[in-house]
Amino acid sequence: MSRLTATDAFFAYVDSASAPMNMGSVLMLELPGNYKGDFFDNFRSFIAERIQYLPKLKKRLVVDPVGLPHWLDCEDFDLDYHVRRTTVPSHDDKTLFRKIGRLQHIPFDMDKPLFMFYVIEGLADGRIAVVQKFHHAFADGKTAVRILDLFSDEGLERASIEQYLEDAVSPGLLARAVSGYVEDVRRTFASLPGIAGAARRMLSEGGKAMLDRMQSRPRTIFNEPLSNRRLFAFRHWPLEEMNRVRRAAGLTFNDLGLALLSGALKRYLEELEALPAESLVCNVPVALNVKGSSGGNAVLAIWVPLGTDIEDRVERIRFMKKEADESKQFLSGVLEGASVGQGIQLPAYLIRAAALQSSTEWITRRLPPPGNIALSNVPAPPQTIHVAGAAVESLYGMPMVLQGQAVSTTFSSYDDKVVCSMLCCEHALPDPERIYDYMDDELKALAQIYIKPVKAKRANGKAPNKPAPSGKKAVRAKRKIV
Repeated sequence: MSRLTATDAFFAYVDSASAPMNMGSVLMLELPGNYKGDFFDNFRSFIAERIQYLPKLKKRLVVDPVGLPHWLDCEDFDLDYHVRRTTVPSHDDKTLFRKIGRLQHIPFDMDKPLFMFYVIEGLADGRIAVVQKFHHAFADGKTAVRILDLFSDEGLERASIEQYLEDAVSPGLLARAVSGYVEDVRRTFASLPGIAGAARRMLSEGGKAMLDRMQSRPRTIFNEPLSNRRLFAFRHWPLEEMNRVRRAAGLTFNDLGLALLSGALKRYLEELEALPAESLVCNVPVALNVKGSSGGNAVLAIWVPLGTDIEDRVERIRFMKKEADESKQFLSGVLEGASVGQGIQLPAYLIRAAALQSSTEWITRRLPPPGNIALSNVPAPPQTIHVAGAAVESLYGMPMVLQGQAVSTTFSSYDDKVVCSMLCCEHALPDPERIYDYMDDELKALAQIYIKPVKAKRANGKAPNKPAPSGKKAVRAKRKIV
């Protein structure tokens, strides 16, 4: 029987028409000059060849009478439904961004397998975009990367086929009903030691600090109920440049992403006179390695204040890094406590209760998610990959948004580039490319703070220059900074 984990079920229940739990990736492809045949036809054959190695792609999601979801075989599976061809009417990237935003927002038909591949043609220089879309109940970010690897020319050569195969037994309705009740009772009692262990850690000083972070989240223009319009945008930077800045500043890769986003959002909201007095809080999903699991979801989150109420860049980054480090340490302690016995295996009634807040608009109006925005660090293949004979020149994660959390970003690296993608509700953020422009400025400002003074100090033994200004001062001093 293919039963979902608690996190799989959570995303299945959260799904709604205004906030479908869709995620995946966007691949920008470049065809070689001697490419033979039609790419879409080749791509469809390519998918048909590999889909046999992941039986879950041919399953649909059903919920048994007790409320526990299962994966069941889809007897009328039609590959042509799931692999589609479309085009953009111009070579303008903004048109592509709108197209991807619309495709991401289209809800899945829950009577069919929860994946789609879209081939988008008509781009400048003959490029082709491929959108891989999955329901979050199907996979987390790490699992999506494994699927991405499977659907690459190199994937089957790097991995053993057995790692993709799984039990394909589909129980009947009566068996699901009986097993669902039994499973709910089993999960309840099996989880008691883990819940007790996690509770002890959550009642510690670290738990109080995490609760304070969540409760301190102000309401912003990004935290209203979602409209039905989405925008997608992406940008990349040289990996060497990013590494030079983060090493000089003593930051991790994720720290730098938070720092750039913090400065950009602070400037954007200040210019709109919409920056709250309290710091914005970022929801940072954390993917876990689960022993004995070959896929699915293993996702928790930490909430990190971005220091948008702090003017000085250096002080803001120091504060944010401290908060992020303490949050990670706290989460590690909770996970250690939760691993007692058989761990925490939430029953269906608790999963539904947890999902209610994120899937209901009237609750969201009164109680938005604890994060103002989200930033995920999505793993990517370590080297260039090819799909159906075409080189993947750029690879971007495709995040999802929640009711009351209208902006979501991913941060990763691929082929000597740092890549960032953003999905947003158009009503909350009509110009996501401005955020990227401000991230560009933040990167230049951080390089000026952390790299040039170091070189100057080595040369003459003098103290580093003062940090560059930020906030409203940075707007006035933009030309000097850039």
